[in-house]
Amino acid sequence: MNILIIEDEVLIAQGLMRSLKDYFSLRIKHLDHCDQLDDAIEKIQTQDIDLVLLDLNLFGQDGFDILQLTNASSFHTIVVSAHADLAIRAFEFGVLDFVAKPFTQERLTKALQRFDNKSSHHAFTKSLAVKKLGQLQLLAIQDINYIQADGHYSLIWMIDGSSYLHDKSIERLLSILPGYFLRAHRSFAVNLQHVKQINIETGGKYSIDTEYSISIPLSRSYYPSVKKAWNIE
Repeated sequence: MNILIIEDEVLIAQGLMRSLKDYFSLRIKHLDHCDQLDDAIEKIQTQDIDLVLLDLNLFGQDGFDILQLTNASSFHTIVVSAHADLAIRAFEFGVLDFVAKPFTQERLTKALQRFDNKSSHHAFTKSLAVKKLGQLQLLAIQDINYIQADGHYSLIWMIDGSSYLHDKSIERLLSILPGYFLRAHRSFAVNLQHVKQINIETGGKYSIDTEYSISIPLSRSYYPSVKKAWNIE
């Protein structure tokens, strides 16, 4: 389990680290802390994070910029903040819990237990975050047509024909996307909700047509699983 604490008060960060180590023990693979917004965003975008503990005020920087990512990644977020008046707004971003400062160990433990209960029932993301022209954009999952591997990255093709480069591999994306995204080829995964037909071409080649594109490669080895899943859909 990889955990990131985003907190600008050193004593609180140290206390959270002790509490997390006591609660999760050997389940923790990596526990990290940062107190700057830019550092936090970089870690989230470059590391596989399972749980974020977030303060909403980082030396005057707005922690809600981090919350833009919470429904766009596979991690859960627990807000730990003195600004209890912002709880409703935070929950609108899909945070798992809001622990108001000053907090008791009992209250923090309840939040961590909630994480345990939630993570045991794998929740898939509703959107993906990508950067384009230096700006963070959220892509609605249902509007993804198919995904194409691009080295260690992935090219996300949308139903409107636009494409976005994502910094995660196709394998990693499939681990956080809903089950109706299925591998169709070594380099392609398709949204079954948009599949229109499966083509058997000359020479035993296969391909997929969706409502928005044609001839997405389908390998012979993936054909049975795609056909079965599509028929169920």
